[in-house]
Amino acid sequence: MEAALTRRQERLRAAMVSALGATNDRMGETDGRVGALERESDTLTDTLADLTDRITKTLATLRADLTREAETRERTTRLEERQRYTAALSTLRAQVDATRTALDRSGVIDAARFRPFSRTVTDTDLDHLRDTWLPALGLPDRPPRALGYLADRLLALEDRAGGRLACTLPAAILRALAARAAPGGPDLRALEVGVLFGLGLAVLAEGVADQGRRARLLGLDPLDGGSYGAPDDPITGAAVTPARVRATLARCGVPRRAVTLVRRPSEHPLALARARRWAGREGLGLLVLDGRHDRAGLTEDWHAYAPLLRPGGLALIDDAGAPAWPDVAPFVWEEAAATPGFRLLGTDWHTAVLRRETGA
Repeated sequence: MEAALTRRQERLRAAMVSALGATNDRMGETDGRVGALERESDTLTDTLADLTDRITKTLATLRADLTREAETRERTTRLEERQRYTAALSTLRAQVDATRTALDRSGVIDAARFRPFSRTVTDTDLDHLRDTWLPALGLPDRPPRALGYLADRLLALEDRAGGRLACTLPAAILRALAARAAPGGPDLRALEVGVLFGLGLAVLAEGVADQGRRARLLGLDPLDGGSYGAPDDPITGAAVTPARVRATLARCGVPRRAVTLVRRPSEHPLALARARRWAGREGLGLLVLDGRHDRAGLTEDWHAYAPLLRPGGLALIDDAGAPAWPDVAPFVWEEAAATPGFRLLGTDWHTAVLRRETGA
């Protein structure tokens, strides 16, 4: 019995050892599988991170492409709209031209035909004022529509005044711009030789109105009827008198105290003496010569009144190049532009513009 029990215990012990070995083997296999799974998980994590990064970059590229495409579509839309507006404007201009032609053929009076000076300003005129004269005068850039608005304001002055402006509309714009560019701080101190109905003075005042500057204007003119001894103005038939000039300025909104009228011809000693006192030590910011048009008269007026300009002051000489006044252009080039201390900025619309560079 005892021997049989011993053999049975040994068999049990052997079975237990065998089972324990098998268990250890299976645990080893399990550890191997776990390690493999961990390595596979790490690989999958790295792969997922790489895919995420590539997806993010792809989305950013797509977003940039969509933004550029949207901007391109917007620019294309604006260009198409501009082309439509341009076409519509061309059609409108053609209709206006056709209407004018029809009116001419119908015998209807076109009042503009009877004006001695054009009251039309073209896109080319506005572009030239912007590209050439604003820089030449040292004024900031303004869009053509702003210059066109100024032209409309000047036309309104003439309509209200009842007299006439003895220059073209582009020339009037140039005068107003010169007034804006004239030095003198809060006051524009300007002298005009040859006043006619006073609209030239009103243009100068209008030129500085939106700058917040005050116009201080001196006009030299006999104011004895018409130009050059005529009893009245040959265009309007109205007499040029102090009362008429004052009424014109009042209708244009120019305060009476802003304008001093000297009823003397420019060559009269009292006229020059009054101008010198009025210019004072500071000098004029702007001089407009639109009086005598013969060579001797121009020379006398220039050498009498140009020295009253302060450094940086501007001089405007009217009718330079006008066929009716052949002496003016040669005077501008041969005398005015050659005067020491003065520089000719240019000549447009029969208006010569000079700047005094020095005070000597």
